[in-house]
Amino acid sequence: MRADDDWVDIELPYVFGLIGPGAIPHVTDFLADRSVTTEPLITVIKCLKEIAEKNPLSREECIGILAHRLNCGAENDPTVNGFLISALIDLEAVETMDIIRHAFDKQVVDLSVAGDVEDVEMEFGLRTRRSKPRPVYHPFFGNPLSGLAEVVSGATTGKNVEAPVGHRKVGRNDPCPCGSGKKYKKCCLQ
Repeated sequence: MRADDDWVDIELPYVFGLIGPGAIPHVTDFLADRSVTTEPLITVIKCLKEIAEKNPLSREECIGILAHRLNCGAENDPTVNGFLISALIDLEAVETMDIIRHAFDKQVVDLSVAGDVEDVEMEFGLRTRRSKPRPVYHPFFGNPLSGLAEVVSGATTGKNVEAPVGHRKVGRNDPCPCGSGKKYKKCCLQ
């Protein structure tokens, strides 16, 4: 498999349509290729998730591959790590929570993709509510704003100030802001 973007644009949708357990070794090699850019890696992550969902006998293998790549967190783009976590959430792979926590502890996860560690724990049913306020995100960049998050949470002012609507993160299970009526994770997040 070639890792250049032209190949991905031409071949990956074709491969995605024919994807199955036989493609796992090829997709795994592609995912492990450090020269591949973020966007094709996100597509490959979605392929592995799709294989696991449509072929239950391959589920554990696919989860293992995704978890292994997340375990290499510092070597990955933070956005890739966010999509790895998102795929593991969709596959209900609660058994990978220790690896997920480790990635968050190392601060190598783009929080705008699947939220913070508390969001993930709530998705897995490991907690029912947050113990600290949700991070506040810049509207054009997924990163929490340093300083603004403290002001919004009231840590600096001592008041409980709400974040401006344009700065709130849309949760995976929130209604999609596009107005489709679907959950965000089933609509514009994909």
